[in-house]
Amino acid sequence: MDENSARSLYEQKIQVMIDSLLPYGAGSITDHRLRLALNQIAKTAFSAGKSYALLNLLTAEQAAEEIGISPRRMRALIKTRHDRFGAGMQFGKSWLIHRDELDALRPGPQGWPKGKSRSDAR
Repeated sequence: MDENSARSLYEQKIQVMIDSLLPYGAGSITDHRLRLALNQIAKTAFSAGKSYALLNLLTAEQAAEEIGISPRRMRALIKTRHDRFGAGMQFGKSWLIHRDELDALRPGPQGWPKGKSRSDAR
């Protein structure tokens, strides 16, 4: 499930709940019925969020292939980001990263930064 599918599911569940609680538009409902409705939406959101998180996990090897670097370099990048920002996670000796965090690991352009020469780096 991707992010747009999850959002669409939430919106659909909310609309169904509103239609069932207020079938003729505006009106009043009891706090008990509202609490039950919100709990149902929360359960749906939690389940969809859990599915989204698990289905979008990538191994270091899969992530490396996707952005075109070696698995060894990817593991090093994930470990660095994990140590600094809490991104990625390690299970045993394997590293996992969420697809949403992948863009932050993409390598920049090759070579020296524009406008700098090697003598500036010394």
